Amino acid sequence: MGNIVGSNLFNCAFILGSLGIYEMKVEGDFKIELIAVLSASAFLLLFSFIKRPFFRFGGFVFLVGYGVMIKYWISAA
Repeated sequence: MGNIVGSNLFNCAFILGSLGIYEMKVEGDFKIELIAVLSASAFLLLFSFIKRPFFRFGGFVFLVGYGVMIKYWISAA
């Protein structure tokens, strides 16, 4: 859990912070992405609370979710 939280803090602070030097317009809403992130967080919390090992099933769920998001981004472009 510490590695996940630390990695997220690093990404938010340094990676997203460095995007401020670029002039980029962000158009559209991010409802689908927000739902995906909240669902993934809830899934990880569920596995954490029930203390079940995160093996093939969890990896498969995240891999399918990643594929669905990539398909959505390609079809929306």
